[in-house]
Amino acid sequence: MTTRRFQSRDEAYAFIHHKFSKNFYVYEIMCQFSYRHKVPLRQLYENIVWPLIERTGCSYEGLIQAVNDDKVIEGLSVGEVADGRDTVIVTERLWKYMNMRILTSPLREMNA
Repeated sequence: MTTRRFQSRDEAYAFIHHKFSKNFYVYEIMCQFSYRHKVPLRQLYENIVWPLIERTGCSYEGLIQAVNDDKVIEGLSVGEVADGRDTVIVTERLWKYMNMRILTSPLREMNA
C-alpha cells in the first residue's frame, strides 16, 4: 500500500514538473521577445498567451498548433505598440520568433 502512495506522488510530481517546464518555456519565449522588441510582457500575455490558453487549453500546445495551423492564431495581435511601430510588423516578427524557437527545441532535446 505504501508503494502505491509513493508512485502516485511521483507521477503527480512528474506531471506538475512537465506542465511547469512547458509554461516556463513559453514565458522564456515571450520574455526574450519582450526585451528585444520593447513590447511590455503583460501586453504579450494579455493579447497572445491568454487567448491561446482559452483556445487550446495550454499555451505551449497552442504554440505548437500555431506552427502547424494558422487558424489557431487568427485574430491574435500584439496590440498597440507604444513607440508607434506598426503592430502588424511586430506581430509577424513574434510569429517568426516563436516558429524558430518551437521548431528548434526538439533538436536541442535530442542533442542533449
